Amino acid sequence: MEYKLTPTCFTPLHISLAQFKRGAKRCFCHIVEAEASPHALALAFSLGTLISLLPTPGLNLALIALLTAVFKQIHKGALVASMGVWNIFVITPLYVLGHQVGTLLVGETAVLPPLPFGRFTNLGTAFFVGNFIVAVAVTAVSYLIIRLAVSRRRQPMGQEVQA
Repeated sequence: MEYKLTPTCFTPLHISLAQFKRGAKRCFCHIVEAEASPHALALAFSLGTLISLLPTPGLNLALIALLTAVFKQIHKGALVASMGVWNIFVITPLYVLGHQVGTLLVGETAVLPPLPFGRFTNLGTAFFVGNFIVAVAVTAVSYLIIRLAVSRRRQPMGQEVQA
C-alpha cells in the first residue's frame, strides 16, 4: 500500500501552528499594553535573550528566576516571553553559527593531543567564545526590534516613531 501525502495529513499541525500564532500575538499584545516604557520592555526582553542564548542549558531558568527575585522593577512578562521565543528549535542553528564563528577566531586543531580532553577543550573554547559573540549581537538586535515594535504599536495613527 502506498501512502500519499495530502494536505489533510497536516491538519492537526496546521491547527496547532495557528493556535500558537494566535497565542503569541495575544501574548505580544499583553506585553505591549503593559504600563512600562518601550525601553524597559526592550531591555527585559533583550536581557532574557542574552540569558537564553548563552550556552548554559538549564541555568537560564535559574538566572531568570534570580533576576526577577532581585530586580522587582524588571518586566517579568517580557523576560519570560524571550525564553519562549528562544526555544531549542531556534537556538540550535545559532549554536552551530556560534561554533563556526568561534572556530574562525580561536581555531581548531586537527590532531588529537595526548590529553583525552585536549581537543574537547579547544572545541569548547571555540563554542563558548563564538556563542558569546553571537548572543551579544542577537541581544542588541532584539533590543532594537522590540523597542521599535512597541513604539510603533503604541503610537497614534499618523505620527512617526521617536527612537
